[in-house]
Amino acid sequence: MRKVVFEVVSGSHIRNLSTPESDIDKKSFVFPTFEDLYKGEVFKDMQITPDVDTEVHDIRRLEKLFNQANITYLELLFAKEKTVVDSHAYVLFEMREDIARMNLKNMFRATLGMYNRQMSDMQKATSKLTKDVIAKYGYNPKKGVMALHFLRVLKKYHLNGFKDFASCIWYEGEEREEILAYKGGSLSYQEMVYMLEQEFREVKELETDYNLAWFYTQNYTEETNEVLKKTLRDIVFGGIVR
Repeated sequence: MRKVVFEVVSGSHIRNLSTPESDIDKKSFVFPTFEDLYKGEVFKDMQITPDVDTEVHDIRRLEKLFNQANITYLELLFAKEKTVVDSHAYVLFEMREDIARMNLKNMFRATLGMYNRQMSDMQKATSKLTKDVIAKYGYNPKKGVMALHFLRVLKKYHLNGFKDFASCIWYEGEEREEILAYKGGSLSYQEMVYMLEQEFREVKELETDYNLAWFYTQNYTEETNEVLKKTLRDIVFGGIVR
């Protein structure tokens, strides 16, 4: 059993898009073992039970994931349901807004990459469940909603002046009801694609602003990255010596 640094309830729960039928997904970050460090290995695992699916990652992965500005991992720092086992990890949550805007250029590029993957997967059956869903709706609405989520985050974050990332991933009121309806298959495949393509065109117009914001905050980005690296090293060191 590996020692846990922190664990969060992820997925739709982070975005206030969970329903009574939603699965519980967790992401757990663990200390590397001495063997991991000696062999230069980075641990990753998937633990599946009838109630909870948990992705388990070596805590060292966060340095790369946060520098890539992968919003599905940045979101974890804003999770309302979390268990922090190692006190050093609280620093990550305290600096979460700084980490979120640490690399805006990468955020824009990486998020559109994830959007494109969701678009290409909307009609791919990867399991019996998704095959049944596609047979019913003509596509997988959850994939469409994730593609929309990626675009909406970029739009909201830009509108907020690259501040308050928490509000950009959270849905409530009419917008929440709208997204939940889409998730439930209220749109046809053609309607979903049309809406996403419209939103995509709007988001593409923001690329220059994301790149300029990144350019003018490079010193700030480097300072934040140094604190991030030191914090992760402190966590790993503490886990090894204890």
